[in-house]
Amino acid sequence: MATKLSKNFTLEELTVTSQKANNTPTAEAKKHLQELCTDCLQSLRDFYGKGISINSGYRSAAVNKLVGGSNTSAHSVGYAADTKPSNGDMRPYQQTVLEWAKTHKFDQIILEYPTNYVARWIHIGYKNRAGAQRRQILYTTNGKSYPTITNKFYLK
Repeated sequence: MATKLSKNFTLEELTVTSQKANNTPTAEAKKHLQELCTDCLQSLRDFYGKGISINSGYRSAAVNKLVGGSNTSAHSVGYAADTKPSNGDMRPYQQTVLEWAKTHKFDQIILEYPTNYVARWIHIGYKNRAGAQRRQILYTTNGKSYPTITNKFYLK
């Protein structure tokens, strides 16, 4: 039976991995995952009004290393998830995420590897490892992150 973290998100979908490593969250990471889902992802899901799929949520240190994640990754403490719309239509989902960000608390939204300003997936970080919420909106390309200094990401 699935362990609900919020109305629409489960512990299982936030901890699944294709890597051959243990990805069982610590008690503290479970608490952070609960907070991520209750205070952030569920709010975004309700605002969007459609399903959101999790590509990557919690990552143990071993899983994070295998996927090439940052040593400071919020994924490793349960405060981040990489997301996509369940229906696969990134353009309206990205517009919704950026609109939602105007009025909600978060640490980082990263538009990952965009093509024509549309992300392949969107990283949603509720807090950083220190618990801060910096409200950063970035995009990643060539393995590096940059501020979204152009309104082209705010699609019409």
